[in-house]
Amino acid sequence: MTIPQHILLPFLVFLSGCGLFNSNDDPPVPFERVFSAEINGEPYDVSNMSSSRAQAGITMQGGYPYLQVSAKQFSKEFYPYNENISFSMVYEEGKTTYPTRMDTLFSNGNFIRIMGGLYTEVGGDAVISSYRPPGDDDGYITVEMEELEDGRSAVSGTFEMKVIVSSRADPHSHRVGQDTLYITNGKYRVLLVQDQRDQ
Repeated sequence: MTIPQHILLPFLVFLSGCGLFNSNDDPPVPFERVFSAEINGEPYDVSNMSSSRAQAGITMQGGYPYLQVSAKQFSKEFYPYNENISFSMVYEEGKTTYPTRMDTLFSNGNFIRIMGGLYTEVGGDAVISSYRPPGDDDGYITVEMEELEDGRSAVSGTFEMKVIVSSRADPHSHRVGQDTLYITNGKYRVLLVQDQRDQ
């Protein structure tokens, strides 16, 4: 049976509008994650490594928007050993640079969270060592928020900091003899996987 053109053409236009004939469209571009630095001159890079993780999130803590940017790099030779770099701060719109030295967040006189930079060695779920910036550290992290075309949000910037060991289980640490770590040439661009500001 032949379908009259005055019926067929509008039907084809309708299907095209529904996106059924968009086979020539390019697929959505996946997000390219970046998180890299040097630790005492050695490379640290979790950019787009499926076995590692880097992300950011904002949770409301004591009425404050508490931003965390973190990365986890697993060792190929000593899995599940991994090294973590993270930063925590109270996010302020329009503010682009935050200190990495350790600080505390209080609300109504009650302790809420620790802020600043942190480096840890972890074996599975057990923390092997923990490093924090000293009080006079002039390290920093810059923060830029970006809305992506698909509606998601990304956070990007640069960072540098000096951290000093605060606890370490020597038999399991790969940083024995390195009581001070210089984390330099840091850059990141990660997805904001959680944002509680509008909840």
